[in-house]
Order: sequence, then C-alpha cells, then structure tokens
Amino acid sequence: GVEVAADGTIYTTHPMDNLVAKLPPGGEIEIIAEAADGLDAPSSVDLATAADGSLTAYVVNFSVAMGGPLGAGPSILAIDG
Repeated sequence: GVEVAADGTIYTTHPMDNLVAKLPPGGEIEIIAEAADGLDAPSSVDLATAADGSLTAYVVNFSVAMGGPLGAGPSILAIDG
C-alpha cells in the first residue's frame, strides 16, 4: 500500500520484505518498521494526524503465517510516523 502525508512524505508497505518505509520530499528512504517490530506481510497503510500534529501510520498486517513465528493472525499496527 501507499499513502502520502500532507507534507508530501510517501509511506509504503513492502509485504514480501516485511517492511514499512517512508520517503520525505528530497530525503532518503527510511525504514520505520520491519519484521522484528511484528510485521508479517504488511498490505496497506493509512495515516492519522493528532491534534498536536503528531503522525501515526496504521498498517494492515496481513499475517499470512497464522500460527507461525508471529502467530498473531491479521491485525492493525500503529507506528509513529
């Protein structure tokens, strides 16, 4: 999945690599979550901005390996943006 923040930062999921990355305008790609953070086939991302301006990325964790090492099954993870 791909989502673009108001400031132009692009957030994207990489299901095969179990990654969520962000790319700020004119910046470098930054990995903001990976398998060690509980990702298992992240499939989409949505953004929410709090009243204080902080950003949270909500990631759908498809979790194809139900009962596998993570074993959580499908879920939604909140990641500070």
